[in-house]
Amino acid sequence: MGISQLLEQLSVQPNVAVVCEATGGYEAMMAIALHQQGIRISVVNPRPVRNLAKVLSQIAKTDAIDARLIAKYGEVVQPPATVFASSAERELKTWVTRRLQLIEMASSEKNRRKQSRTD
Repeated sequence: MGISQLLEQLSVQPNVAVVCEATGGYEAMMAIALHQQGIRISVVNPRPVRNLAKVLSQIAKTDAIDARLIAKYGEVVQPPATVFASSAERELKTWVTRRLQLIEMASSEKNRRKQSRTD
């Protein structure tokens, strides 16, 4: 199921709340899309969800089991909605990240050139 299909299905549900695990950024596009449509989204740390699995003696791990477990976590814990940065803040973060990458590249290049002169 794609994001647009998910949005379509959720838009007809009253008072829906979505809980998903933070997965290294893979969840970001979906979470932002849900947030922009006014759907409550909570992006949670996977560790407490796994802790709940242990408490429930849930050892097996499949996508279907994980989905039910995350839903149960959302029902029991009722995590707060995730607060999202504005588009300007996200763009600034992208630029800052790129600047840091360029500084690192320049430093590596200086070190490489310095090393080649001493060889």
